[in-house]
Amino acid sequence: MSSMKVTSPQGQSGMAMLHEYGGIVLRSKWLILGSVTLSMVLAWSYCVIAPNYYRSETLIVAESQKPLENVAHEAGERSFEQRLFLIQRQIMRHDFLSEIVRELNLFSKEVEEGKEAFPVLALTGAIKVERIKADQAGNVFSGGGIEGFTVSFMHQDPTTAMKVTARIAEKFIEENMKEREYDAEGTVRFLDDELRRIKLELEKKEEQITAYKKSHTGDLPQQTDASFRSLDRLENEITSVNESIQRHSDRLTALDKAVHEYQLYGWQNPAFGTISRESDPLFQQLKELRDKLVKLRAEFRDEYPEVILTKEEIRKIEAELVESHGLDAIKPDKSLRDPYIQNLLKLQGDEKSELNLNKQRLEILRASRRDHEKRVERSPGVEQDLLLLERDYGSMKANYAALLDRRLHARVTENMEKQQKNGRFRIVDPAGFPRAPSVPNRPRVLVLGFLLGSVLGVGFSVMRERLTPQFRGPEDVELLLGPRLLATIPDFSFLNGPISGQRYIPNPYLRRQPFGA
Repeated sequence: MSSMKVTSPQGQSGMAMLHEYGGIVLRSKWLILGSVTLSMVLAWSYCVIAPNYYRSETLIVAESQKPLENVAHEAGERSFEQRLFLIQRQIMRHDFLSEIVRELNLFSKEVEEGKEAFPVLALTGAIKVERIKADQAGNVFSGGGIEGFTVSFMHQDPTTAMKVTARIAEKFIEENMKEREYDAEGTVRFLDDELRRIKLELEKKEEQITAYKKSHTGDLPQQTDASFRSLDRLENEITSVNESIQRHSDRLTALDKAVHEYQLYGWQNPAFGTISRESDPLFQQLKELRDKLVKLRAEFRDEYPEVILTKEEIRKIEAELVESHGLDAIKPDKSLRDPYIQNLLKLQGDEKSELNLNKQRLEILRASRRDHEKRVERSPGVEQDLLLLERDYGSMKANYAALLDRRLHARVTENMEKQQKNGRFRIVDPAGFPRAPSVPNRPRVLVLGFLLGSVLGVGFSVMRERLTPQFRGPEDVELLLGPRLLATIPDFSFLNGPISGQRYIPNPYLRRQPFGA
């Protein structure tokens, strides 16, 4: 007798479980078939009894051209999902749907009964606004593709469904056009106000720049080169005046020395000319008139005619002497009446006057030089402030020019919106007449009925097997009584099958060598 190879139950646990569940299905095939049949009958009955609802759909796409947004430069470009949410709210508005109910005379019975909110609620539940995901060919639109959405309405009457869907799309386009036109007008008004405001600011900035330039005349950047040239010229003039002062100071010193030598030694300096020592007759005449005036005053009053005539003659002679020899010539000192001394004193007076004039001019030149130096020092700061002012002015001017350009485009956009040639949305696929009902969806209901019957049948079969325990194999005995089973009566029904080189024994406890081994 050939030896049998016994395989461990653990190695065949998965296959045994499959055989076990397969056996359950075979044993309960009529229960499963009945469950499936009952579910299909119920699903078909629902499809026959349930009222039919037809859904009409229209496709609306967003135009890629957006001149109004380009003119207005909105702060943040909304995504299409955000815009779709706003579109849904716009279509689901109470006043929007109420107008459609009145126009198409929907739910007239409920309106007559005073149920004004019912039609709007019914429309809200039957309307769907969804983003388009794929075209008829099944091509999915990406984020950078066409932005569009569908509007659909479901009703028992297919004609009513088509009319309501078409009217919703048309009314939405009309409101969108009005909104666009209003936005265009508002944009133009806003740009006009901004232009007026910026123009006033530009005028104020121009006045500020002009006043700043006037208050800093000489300190401006374009005047810096002129200030440097003025400084060079002033330096040359100061040098020339200093040299002149030095020359006059030396000449005045020489004159003082000549006067001193003449008074001590009677020497005349040839550099200032030689004059005879003889006195001018006017000096002698002046002396005589003064002596005569003294005698007359001793005898008469000042009102006496002779005294008055003598004073007048003295005055005339003194004037001639002052003109000829200087103011010191009429002094009572004799030494000053010498023509040489008078000439030296006159030269001294002239030199002193020239020296004083040169010193005054030197002070003026130095003050002017200090002023130009301060201007040069202030020039960088003034240039920086002026650059800031001019930069702000340039920026405002550029903004003004940009706003002018935007206003021009806004005017064009406003005219286009009024002529309804530049809508944001466009109906691509108008609402069509629905041929087949959307609810109930018979293929889907039947498939769901089949799946539900199959699940219930299999579930009931498994539950029945678990609730009615029986020994259907050696494993069940081992699980209850423990290992190890000594003997089993095999099922020889498999021997009725065709003879082959190797037969498969389903029970793992009956494994043996193939026949003929």
